[in-house]
Amino acid sequence: GSRVSVRVYVPAGVEKGRPLALVLDGDAAREKGLLPRSLDNLIPSRVAPLLVAFVSRPEWGEKPPPEEETEDAVANLLAHDVAPFLERRYGTDPSPQGRALVGTGFAAWSAAYAAFRHPAVFGALGLQSLSMLDTDQDLLEKQVRTAAEVPLRIYLDWGRYDRRSTREAWDMRRANQRFDAFLRGRGYRPAGGEAPEGAGWAGWRNRTDRVFEALFPAPPAAAAAVA
Repeated sequence: GSRVSVRVYVPAGVEKGRPLALVLDGDAAREKGLLPRSLDNLIPSRVAPLLVAFVSRPEWGEKPPPEEETEDAVANLLAHDVAPFLERRYGTDPSPQGRALVGTGFAAWSAAYAAFRHPAVFGALGLQSLSMLDTDQDLLEKQVRTAAEVPLRIYLDWGRYDRRSTREAWDMRRANQRFDAFLRGRGYRPAGGEAPEGAGWAGWRNRTDRVFEALFPAPPAAAAAVA
């Protein structure tokens, strides 16, 4: 009885075999992040033509999963239901290299967990201001294998003035720095890094171009033709 709402951005002249990006917390990404407008300006000169699916938060119906199983339920929903449905409906690239998960804040944690949990489905990952406490980071890091085993393309950025609470002793800037270092220790080389901004869509949408260029850059011939 679970349901999830998906709104799909389809670029002009789209053909079968295009890459697919699932953007979590999709309503905020569309309305506050203005991603469709950015994609209009980025495709095809800087970003390869791709379908972008804006995925809402799941509605679990009468039998929601236990709290300790929620993240696995979200990951399974994305990998076993949403991505295959979009592949059948739009003829998107079925390979992991042609599929990405993208998220900001708390949705970034869900995106990262799902990507590392299902590397046979998703081969790229875009994260901004990944929000997690120490226990969340421990759980996520347990899913991460080496880049040699799971060659994900990763973009990760955060703000110099990202969210923090001295009273509760958490700091998202430090958490993202630690996770970036952890990934590099596993052999990954994430694009992105620290930006001189805070957290929230006012800053995240300034870097939409960097996220999608890192995950699905335009082929050199397409970029040259537009130039």
